Amino acid sequence: MEDDSIIFVCEECSKKMYPRKGKFSVKELEKADFVKADFNGGHMWIKDIVVSKEGITGIVDNVPICPISPKLGEKVFIAIGEIEDIDWRID
Repeated sequence: MEDDSIIFVCEECSKKMYPRKGKFSVKELEKADFVKADFNGGHMWIKDIVVSKEGITGIVDNVPICPISPKLGEKVFIAIGEIEDIDWRID
């Protein structure tokens, strides 16, 4: 199954696409509903996040394309320096 919300980009392009990578404050992360991180070249969204000073734990919200990426629904930890993007639910 293909998931259009996952993209693959080279490291240099990733820096351009996610200029705030690693620069989100704990306060910003506490307000976010989702964070995006790179898992083996697949940029995936994480939901149900719990924030600490070191990073976030949460649940993978994408069906992975790369077989060595975490699976949909798997619990993961992401260091703050690895968080590429954040998003909020619009109710």
